[in-house]
Amino acid sequence: MLLIPQQHSFRIFTLCIKWQCVRDYSIYLTVFFFLFTMTKRIDIVQTTYEATKQTYPPQRTGIPTSI
Repeated sequence: MLLIPQQHSFRIFTLCIKWQCVRDYSIYLTVFFFLFTMTKRIDIVQTTYEATKQTYPPQRTGIPTSI
């Protein structure tokens, strides 16, 4: 989720009328795509961690003695 203020998005739109917009918008898209893939990777890591935690026998809360 990218939180862009309303004024900022309007400024991007006005920039888009000019030809400079293509370059600026591509930068925005690449940054957004990078953040999106990073969050997806974090989700995958979290789900695999939860799955491995469930397969192992339950341990006390805190740092496990053996890794």
